[in-house]
Amino acid sequence: MKTLMSCLVALGLSTSFVGCGTSFDSLGQLDGVRVLGVQKSNPFAEPGEQVELRMLVHDTGPTGGKSSGEERPEVQVAWLSGCTNPPADLYQGCFAQFGQVLSGLGVAPNTAVGDGSGAANAKLLGQLAKAGIGLGFGPNYQFTIPADIISRRPPPARGASPYGLSYVFFAACSGTLVPNTTAGEFPISCIDADGERVSAHDFVAGYTNIYSYPDNSNRNPELLGFEASGKKQKAANTCIGEACEALPWDASRKCDGNEPSVNACADDKNPFECPKLKFKAKVDPASVDADPFLTRDRGSAATEQMWVNYHADRGQFTSEVSLVNDSTAGFNQTLEGEFIAPEEKGKTHVWAVVRDNRGGTAWGRFDICVR
Repeated sequence: MKTLMSCLVALGLSTSFVGCGTSFDSLGQLDGVRVLGVQKSNPFAEPGEQVELRMLVHDTGPTGGKSSGEERPEVQVAWLSGCTNPPADLYQGCFAQFGQVLSGLGVAPNTAVGDGSGAANAKLLGQLAKAGIGLGFGPNYQFTIPADIISRRPPPARGASPYGLSYVFFAACSGTLVPNTTAGEFPISCIDADGERVSAHDFVAGYTNIYSYPDNSNRNPELLGFEASGKKQKAANTCIGEACEALPWDASRKCDGNEPSVNACADDKNPFECPKLKFKAKVDPASVDADPFLTRDRGSAATEQMWVNYHADRGQFTSEVSLVNDSTAGFNQTLEGEFIAPEEKGKTHVWAVVRDNRGGTAWGRFDICVR
């Protein structure tokens, strides 16, 4: 089995503490509950600033996307904040802090963590707040960067920029979220109706980190829309940003005529022989920021790296990632993706998640009809 560290990626947002079978950063074809991205209102937040986090999460339903006849639990999302500047800047240093607080509060491991509306949860929220830990629910979450996050650290080495580091942990679960007080483990688990831990198919846990600098900022990329087969996609077939966040699982969804179409594959075990559909995620070149750290190191003007990850709940991609901007070569004017049709006919959801190397994120979705 892979170690935890080998399952994570250093892109400012990491997933799959459990199971190690998936990571949203590299998985094009989705299966189960998956977190595709977390967007920060300010990727480089200033000390004392309130930061809003938005999660893009999707559930493809039961294994294989087929209905078992049983009602599918709605995806629950929880957040934990309050870990700043852990030892050696490693996220693992946060687990001991969270575990000690939860254990000290006497939280039972089979107690459901809800939306904070009940008296028990309200009490828990108050106790956690006194301990400096924030607990939130739902796809959006706000927390405040400590005002002294930079000044509380030792002075940086000569030539290095002073900074502070905040970690926010999240969990997405098709089941019931419960506390986990086991030392060294992620502080939230997901259980089914029988009280058993669910598999990695139905539970994703991870973190996002936010750097704070005294004189540095970064914007999120801007996704403008999509083209497919050379045609601009209609507004009825696309969504950008917040409009994409709520998409309930529907095993029987059908095409509505607004989607670009592609013939179904005769055998998707041989994907390179399947019909394909070219598309473009239209990213605004003006949303590419300068990278002052890289400029300083190189001694010449440099911009941030930017790329886009593709995801679908049916079908595959020739490549699951495309370069949007290279710090040396500049913006990729021929940015293009290629969808590989599956055997199953019907509507397919396709997401594009744009990221830069300094924590910026944007996303959008359009649909394809496999006929």
